[in-house]
Amino acid sequence: PRDLVQYDEWLSLAVDKGYEPALYELGLQSKATFSYHEREQSLSYFARAAKKGHAESQYELALAYYYGDVVDQDYQAAYYWFSKASDKGFADASYRMGLMHNLGKGMPVNPGKAMTLFAKASELDHAEAQYVLGIGYFRGVGVERDYEVARSWLKKSMQGGNVEAWKALRNINVI
Repeated sequence: PRDLVQYDEWLSLAVDKGYEPALYELGLQSKATFSYHEREQSLSYFARAAKKGHAESQYELALAYYYGDVVDQDYQAAYYWFSKASDKGFADASYRMGLMHNLGKGMPVNPGKAMTLFAKASELDHAEAQYVLGIGYFRGVGVERDYEVARSWLKKSMQGGNVEAWKALRNINVI
């Protein structure tokens, strides 16, 4: 049977020892509240785990900086933590970095670098990145126009559940 009291006790012990997944778990629990103090605590747990190399915590810390949640909005700090998580193969982080380059958030717009990052996330089966990469190849933005490559990435994105990819394939008549 589930024993939440015992769960909390074990989680607290793991947090006291600095175990990164436990810090992350406690961070998620604290993040899911409307209390500013709890969200500050959440960020503290994520920061502790992020500094120890925990990719999911690095990503959560990057999101906080990106959106200015509890901390001042800081695109450079967000990019730094996204890149740490991306280096560990965290696809969402690579995708977010691609968006930052694509939109010029905290840096000049760089479609080529954005497509490189979308490709990295796409190789890790990130459906949104596959969609954006497919559209990039279809339009020739940041990469050389290639309809076959575009179709391939859009199909993978569609297979990953992205409805927009299905619509794009339907609209360009390449299904």
